[in-house]
Amino acid sequence: MDREIMDGFININKEPGWTSHDVVAALRGILRQKKIGHTGTLDPAARGVLPVCLGKATRLAEYAARWDKRYRGEITFGIKTDSYDAEGKVTGKQAASHLKKEHIEAAFASFIGEIEQVPPMVSALKFRGERLYELARKGMEVERPARRVTVYGIETAAFAEGENPRLTVDIACSKGTYIRSLAHDLGRMLGSCAHLSALCRLAVGPFSLEEAYTVAQVKEMTLRQDRAFLLPMNLGVAGLPSLTVDGAQKKKLLCGVPVVLPAREDAEPLAVRDESGLLLGVGRIKDSLLFMDKVLAAE
Repeated sequence: MDREIMDGFININKEPGWTSHDVVAALRGILRQKKIGHTGTLDPAARGVLPVCLGKATRLAEYAARWDKRYRGEITFGIKTDSYDAEGKVTGKQAASHLKKEHIEAAFASFIGEIEQVPPMVSALKFRGERLYELARKGMEVERPARRVTVYGIETAAFAEGENPRLTVDIACSKGTYIRSLAHDLGRMLGSCAHLSALCRLAVGPFSLEEAYTVAQVKEMTLRQDRAFLLPMNLGVAGLPSLTVDGAQKKKLLCGVPVVLPAREDAEPLAVRDESGLLLGVGRIKDSLLFMDKVLAAE
């Protein structure tokens, strides 16, 4: 049977124990697709939304990676680890039984808005060409520059007192936010320590957990030749400003010829569509000329 080429996205519900790479490798085999990738790593111990792109949609991964995210995380106080989560080695303990819900919630204000955050040493970020987690495995720790991220809101979902209080929180944030670092920093601010003991990604941009499929479900649907899991490429440009071109302009753009526009301010990136709403690709305006950076539609 000929391989079916698929263009679009799959909203995957990644299960704990799987790496993001594991998900992509499994789907590559199930769907028999060569061009496939994900739009943002989710830690192996975490579960939840992992958008996967197929075919031409892989060219939109850089825009999808900009989407805001929502998480539900459990933070355990009084215990710190080298990875800032439950997968790491315990590196210290401090008294935490005195922490009450109201004390912790009062500290939320310091973490809402645009903040500076130091990524954990055990992460996929690179330092001089090497992944930080690879350096950590060698027992090395390097200086990590703080990064600016935005936390839109933190809300308590549950709280359990005890020797090691556990707080469950819902967090809305920008791309690049490490919930592990937030847990670590929250514990330190409260005069104790903490780590992220569980994490679920509830949403990434337009993708929500309620509408996600596990890899096993995708496999079962594929065997039935059911493609309901395949979502349109339009989702990849969610949040980008849109520009509609006419038939003559469309023909030029698909041939690689820039189009002259009425006086327009420079702008990028833009989702460019034809008059029927078909996504032609992603472009930019420079000196009142519309250029196509990524062409997705056929001529």
